[in-house]
Amino acid sequence: MQNAKCKIKENFQFENCTLHFSMERSDMTGNIVIISIVSMGAIGAVLSFFLAYADKKLKVQEDPRIEALLNILPNTNCGGCGMAGCRVFAEALIQGNASVAGCVAGGQAVADNIAKYLGVESAQTNRIVAVVLCRGGDKETVKSAVYKGEATCVAANLTGGEKACTYSCIGYGDCVEACKFDAMT
Repeated sequence: MQNAKCKIKENFQFENCTLHFSMERSDMTGNIVIISIVSMGAIGAVLSFFLAYADKKLKVQEDPRIEALLNILPNTNCGGCGMAGCRVFAEALIQGNASVAGCVAGGQAVADNIAKYLGVESAQTNRIVAVVLCRGGDKETVKSAVYKGEATCVAANLTGGEKACTYSCIGYGDCVEACKFDAMT
């Protein structure tokens, strides 16, 4: 509230003006807080009941055999079977679109367990070995640039690498660290 003696001079300057503010808590403030808490709680409760209902009503039934096959598979999601991952491979096995010997990472033991679970005859797995014809070592390829950055293959590839052969091994060992089977050294 302004003082009654407050006068406005030219250039909007105030003379003898004081403003008084009251810091007292009114009863209305307490009511607003309580109303806010109760209304937010009610909205939360209604939405949680709605989500619980939607979860029950819109639930997708999945074949339980897929989970059983995932427990048999190594779950490395390596893509060696030609599928996007172990779950997709398990779904293809259930539908009959994949061979029980398709899991390269699991080998013969996994193929036998899958065949036993599905009640089909086991197939012989062939060990697949990578044959690298491009020997991209420092002696075999020519360096086209000098890379000075983070010592990872991913970082070096962002700049195009340092070797003239774009298919050669960069040599920072990302693939060795990522391989769970000690297939590379």
